Amino acid sequence: MGMSKADFFADHDVFILYDFEDVMFRWDAEERKIFRRFRNDDVEQEVSHDNKLFNDATLYGDVITKEQYFSSPKT
Repeated sequence: MGMSKADFFADHDVFILYDFEDVMFRWDAEERKIFRRFRNDDVEQEVSHDNKLFNDATLYGDVITKEQYFSSPKT
């Protein structure tokens, strides 16, 4: 049986890389908000929990570190 998203995102920040779309997501557990950042851009944008790209990332992406998420955009 798979892991519940509610349990995974419950009490800690989570950083996800969805390499297929060159996008990263950040779950802020304290604010209970999701942020999206494309790897070629420093701009971070809040997205809703039902965002298709976010849900694809939770299924097919890789968990990354905070440092990887906030590192300079690739060139």
